[in-house]
Amino acid sequence: MDLRLTGKTAFGEVPGASVSGLAADFADGGDVERLCDALPGVNIPGNMIHYGTSKTAMLAVGDGLAKLTKGTAVTVNSVLGGPAYSDGVAGTVKALAGAQAIPEEQMKAAIIGTNQTTLLQRFIEPAEIAGVVAFVASPVAAAINGAAVRVDGGVLTTLL
Repeated sequence: MDLRLTGKTAFGEVPGASVSGLAADFADGGDVERLCDALPGVNIPGNMIHYGTSKTAMLAVGDGLAKLTKGTAVTVNSVLGGPAYSDGVAGTVKALAGAQAIPEEQMKAAIIGTNQTTLLQRFIEPAEIAGVVAFVASPVAAAINGAAVRVDGGVLTTLL
C-alpha cells in the first residue's frame, strides 16, 4: 500500500490509515511520501506565520510517522518542492501577462527573477519533483526513511 499526503491533507482524513495502526496498515511494506513546500520554518515573513507554521507541522507529522515505522518495511519521507510551474502558476502567469500586455515568457522570467536565491533561476517543472517522489518511493530508496528531501532548485540557502 502506498499513501501520498499533501500539505492540505490531514493524516486523520486518509481512509484506512491511522497513526496507531500504521504498521498494520502497511503490513507488506510501502511508502508514505508527503509533498510539502520547500520553505517550512525557514525565513518566514511576518505576514506568513500561519503558512510557515502549517508547513513546519507537516514535517513534524512526517518525522513522527517515520518513527512509527521503526523495524518495518515502511518508509515515510517528505518531498519539499520549490517554485514549480504548475497548471495553477501557468494560469496566473498567463493572466498577469495578458493584463500587462506582455509575452507570457517575459512575465514568467520576471516572476522567477524576483527570487534571488534560486540557483536554477527558473521554475521547477512538476515532472522534476515527481521524479524525486518516484525515486523515494522506489525499492532502491528503501534505506531513506524520515527524510525531508529538497527539490527546490537551490531556493533554501541553508544546509538543513
